[in-house]
Amino acid sequence: MYFAAVSRNGGISFAPNVRVADRASNAEASENGVQLGDYTSMAFFGGTMYPAWADNSNSTGDNPDGTLSRLDIYSARISVS
Repeated sequence: MYFAAVSRNGGISFAPNVRVADRASNAEASENGVQLGDYTSMAFFGGTMYPAWADNSNSTGDNPDGTLSRLDIYSARISVS
């Protein structure tokens, strides 16, 4: 599963984790030895967080390789108030 959290005081404390991914991925499905957490990213603009992560859960139903197969890039839009 992929989660995110926000700090408003330079990392001294964090707001509660927010679940970003809809389903869990299968780390064993990565044929090339890449670990799921190796290639994550995040942008933040105008009070909105945009994380991106490797996922093979097929939670969107459009992974051409099917569920728990090869990794695709997923993204989300999270409003931070």
